[in-house]
Amino acid sequence: MELTPWENALSEVYAVRGKDPDFIVHPRLRHTLDEFLPDHPELEWPLFLQYEYWASDILRETHSSVVQEKRKRHPFGYIDGALGLFNTRILIRQALEGHSLIQEGAATFDQEFFLKHKIFYPALHLFPSLADAIKDASREDYPDLQLYHFGNHEGTWHREDARQLAHAAMEELFIRKLAWGYREIPKRVSQKSFLVPLDYGSSIDGMLDFYQGSKTNAVIDFLMHNRFASVCQYFRHLQPYHFSKSPPGTWTNKKGRKNYPRARKAMHELFVETLHWLPEKVASSATVHTFRETPIRYGATLGGMLRVVYEDRTREAVRDYLRYVA
Repeated sequence: MELTPWENALSEVYAVRGKDPDFIVHPRLRHTLDEFLPDHPELEWPLFLQYEYWASDILRETHSSVVQEKRKRHPFGYIDGALGLFNTRILIRQALEGHSLIQEGAATFDQEFFLKHKIFYPALHLFPSLADAIKDASREDYPDLQLYHFGNHEGTWHREDARQLAHAAMEELFIRKLAWGYREIPKRVSQKSFLVPLDYGSSIDGMLDFYQGSKTNAVIDFLMHNRFASVCQYFRHLQPYHFSKSPPGTWTNKKGRKNYPRARKAMHELFVETLHWLPEKVASSATVHTFRETPIRYGATLGGMLRVVYEDRTREAVRDYLRYVA
């Protein structure tokens, strides 16, 4: 079978690389060479001669879209439509050659990297962000790569799907990276936990912006709206004071005043739900050690509440609680 000039060129390239020259007569590639390339001599099609991109399922799928678009006679340019996506994916994969997202860290592939390789504008033209562009082009090589692996990259935590990304990030952090059980999280989590690097080298401390800077709000949302119904059920009563390291403001209201209603609710949990004491027993037996050493639901104690709200005056706390339940 006689080869076209394009096929001869590719044949030489593949022969030099020790590839099978018969690969170039694959119908999909023949269609590209014979039908598509001659119509667009202005495009940088030497990419086909330099890189073995036809081994990529992503680019083969994209090429199918190009063919369909061409048949519909849609106008398109170098970075528009399916053809633009095709070209941009090739250019991004070319730029990533010789780099490792795992060893170098995904966050290093930033605006400067795209500008250096002259793919900044094509990438932003076709994708919501540069992180989206890299994730799309490299999903065969890094199938577990997620947008939160790029750190605080271009408004990751201000997207419409930011909450879903946050839940996935916390799942990776707590369950996979730190190897905690779900029930351990309120007992062990701290602000520093969010500085632990995930796969691809980035931490998710920037994610807390989505939760107004509160690690407690983030964890409560993650546990009370978890993908597992059993986790949601177990943590259905979770409150900020259930954390071993409860956040500032747990025992004050928005005006900065002592939050007596929350304190009374917490004491009811301690005396009635945990210790099963009647009011008479509370009045005669409650001590400072009861507050500091008796764990309530999810393992926390109420020593901090006693200190902040009642200034460590046990009798005052007990009297306030008994007036509340009377």
